[in-house]
Amino acid sequence: MLKIAVITVSLLCLSGASFAAERTTTPAPRPLDLFDIGAPSFTNFSPRDGVPDTVTVATAVDRDGFVWLASPAGVFRYDGRRWSPSTDPAMAHPADSLAIDAQGTLWAAFRDDGLAHYDGAQWHVENRLSGLPSQQIRRFAGMREGDGSETLWALTWDQGLMVRKDGRWLLDPDNAQLPQGALLSMAQTFNLGGHERQWVGTGNAGLWFRERRPGVHTEWQRFHAEGFDPA
Repeated sequence: MLKIAVITVSLLCLSGASFAAERTTTPAPRPLDLFDIGAPSFTNFSPRDGVPDTVTVATAVDRDGFVWLASPAGVFRYDGRRWSPSTDPAMAHPADSLAIDAQGTLWAAFRDDGLAHYDGAQWHVENRLSGLPSQQIRRFAGMREGDGSETLWALTWDQGLMVRKDGRWLLDPDNAQLPQGALLSMAQTFNLGGHERQWVGTGNAGLWFRERRPGVHTEWQRFHAEGFDPA
């Protein structure tokens, strides 16, 4: 028994010594040097490349890999060589935002002329003439549902929220509870307050939220917290 104990202790000592040697010989990590892996390069596009000489307010990549930009001059596409505006006259409007929905469809929001989606070949414009509730679209937001699907929402400058259901855009029935004016942003949380919440940022009336519970309808309410500036 004594010999076994001595052998065991010896093995542990050798193992500890080996580990200590390995630990002391392992080089210390050093900061990543981008030149070691090839630093990314950037290209500055200008009007000579077809980029409109205006502010670019949004960019997006469609399912085919084309890059799009939105600007006060409209929507432009980059084909790997040059930026080009859409040839559809119905797209010649100031664009506020671009978005890709869960199905990979590209959407464009217009400041005063509705919205449009791209099917991979052409744009389809929706406005008041086609039944769109508002023509002043600020941006889009995707909200996840309980079954894992995603619902597309649109924020407007004048009519509150719109939601897309069964291929149609509808006004949210609770818009009257929100302050009048522009809605600037929308987000979703799942644990704050113990329930799923939708959040909306307004232009001048603070932050608002409503809880989404199965079988329970809750109203929009303004968020208040100590030290939180409602502006």
